[in-house]
Amino acid sequence: NFEHPWSGVFQTIGQRAISAGMYFPLEEIFRHHLYLNTKSDPHLRPYFTFLAGTIAGTINGIIMNPISAVKYHYWGQTSLRSENAISTAIEMYKKG
Repeated sequence: NFEHPWSGVFQTIGQRAISAGMYFPLEEIFRHHLYLNTKSDPHLRPYFTFLAGTIAGTINGIIMNPISAVKYHYWGQTSLRSENAISTAIEMYKKG
């Protein structure tokens, strides 16, 4: 990797932007629904916040895992047969 130290920087930035852009709105939505649907003791709100963050993180992980797999496969290529992440994803899909 010392030959191409900036390889994959844009993929990482893009993935982080998508991940953060999904996590925080999802966490807010789940927290809001948990607060509204359970008219309970205010002392339980930290638990609802934890639960909302856990659900948002799980959904985020399920969605982002295939993107990470393509990114890491793309980084590991020594030849430039696949020119971008989309062609790498298609190649991975065809191989199974």
